[in-house]
Amino acid sequence: MFADQAGTNCSITDTAPGLLPIYVVHIVDAGATAIQYIAAKPACMTSTYLSDTNPFGVTIGNSQTGVSVGYGTCRSGAIHCQTISYFASGTTRRCCVYTVHCDPSASTNAPAVSWTSWIAISVRVSPRGAPA
Repeated sequence: MFADQAGTNCSITDTAPGLLPIYVVHIVDAGATAIQYIAAKPACMTSTYLSDTNPFGVTIGNSQTGVSVGYGTCRSGAIHCQTISYFASGTTRRCCVYTVHCDPSASTNAPAVSWTSWIAISVRVSPRGAPA
């Protein structure tokens, strides 16, 4: 979960009312052809979920209930796999933790290729004027 598509800024801030894009970036060294996860809005976040935008054509589900994204080829590095859009209110409390989990509907037989990095990645969503 990042504030930018390159996956370099993990400080997401709810600074004012308006559109708040949150970028899901899969960072993998060995290569991956897909990812499956759930990134449901935490209860402490006062923003309203709007939609997901997926840069890859093979996407099943959504970030709030579980999503699978197929890349079409084997890719490595920072892979921008989804943008989650919220309408921010500017009132999320300090240190609200947004966590990405493995999708519970994923097959138990599926290989866990580089997905361990997506388990319990937490990002603070800071309110307007508060340091991240």
